[in-house]
Amino acid sequence: MTAIQFKALQVHDDRPAIAREMSLNRVCSFAGIHDLDMSSAIFENYTTGTISDYNMGDETGTWAITAGALEGTGGGVGSTWYKVLHDTSVELGWVAQFDKHDIRGAFLFCCDASWNGYQIYWDGTDVCLHSLTADAYTVLSKINCTETGNATITVAVRPVRYTDVDEIDDLVITMWYDSRHILTHLVGYDSTKGDRVGFAVYESDVCTFDNLWVPQLHQWVEWTSVDPGEYAGSSLNRVISQANIKMRSRYDGSVKFWKPGDPASSWTIPSGRYRTKTNQRAIYMPTHIRLVGAKHEAENFREGTQGHIFEIADDPNVLSHDAVADQASVRHKEIEEAGNTYVISGPPNPLIEPEDVVTLDGTDRKVDTISWDIAWKGARDEGAPVLDSQMRLRDDL
Repeated sequence: MTAIQFKALQVHDDRPAIAREMSLNRVCSFAGIHDLDMSSAIFENYTTGTISDYNMGDETGTWAITAGALEGTGGGVGSTWYKVLHDTSVELGWVAQFDKHDIRGAFLFCCDASWNGYQIYWDGTDVCLHSLTADAYTVLSKINCTETGNATITVAVRPVRYTDVDEIDDLVITMWYDSRHILTHLVGYDSTKGDRVGFAVYESDVCTFDNLWVPQLHQWVEWTSVDPGEYAGSSLNRVISQANIKMRSRYDGSVKFWKPGDPASSWTIPSGRYRTKTNQRAIYMPTHIRLVGAKHEAENFREGTQGHIFEIADDPNVLSHDAVADQASVRHKEIEEAGNTYVISGPPNPLIEPEDVVTLDGTDRKVDTISWDIAWKGARDEGAPVLDSQMRLRDDL
């Protein structure tokens, strides 16, 4: 009998509806990188004891921080949901996670301030998707689910476009109870609804919710895998190639992912910290960029008197007019930032890395590069070697 040998066993968790940030976690974990630094658009662990991120002036029922979690108490009226909304808007195409600690409760999404939106509730018997209009509830989907107790709830909402990349036709709404897929439902897109998320409790219930997480890199990724014999970097490129995502290794061994935005300054450089400071200005920096996507073309201008020096970029991954215009603006800012740089020399700060934001002479600037050197300080026979650095900074626009 021929012996059969098996080798190179590889096990995948290929749940398709995951956010880009979750995909990055999976790929990096496969490559042995487990220390990731990612900034989140909404991440509530309630350790500060405040609820300033919730619209508490318009809530119904009673909401407060109790034992480090968001606790909602119903007002006692029969067949009534008591709701609260998060203040942060969430762009369509996201995956949200949170922990629930009671038998019954609800998650609100795509809502406006008048409670126009959707709601998924669970009650120990069923999971139900509602369409909300003020206090009216329309059942869209109802699935038997008798699981109770603590669980991690995942809700994903994905826009679908059929004939025009600038027009959303439908929304695909999916929910998981821990790792169990409960429902997926397709609804027609309703532009009158909003873009905020929240929670709700029923009648006289007292429910707690914790660790609401909507990652900054929240865009939907249909599939993530590292195939047998494939380098993890190839899979990583499939995840980040469709978005303007920066990736850097950090001094503490972690890997940081983020989208260009408005990060806070990490360090204010004291005026006596550096020995020399040199400003370099590119007189003929590009002042006009044109980005061409798969369908649209967008221009981005810079005010000034240098005339037009054109920069053209093609990005087949951006489709809609808004996406092309947004990418054009980002690329234009990156080009303009590089046109005005400062180079300072002095003692290094080992906690600062490229792409960090620092404050120099009262102005925030981005770290472009850092070079380290060992310099001799003092007389030839009485001095000592010291660490020295040269830091190149660019405008932070």
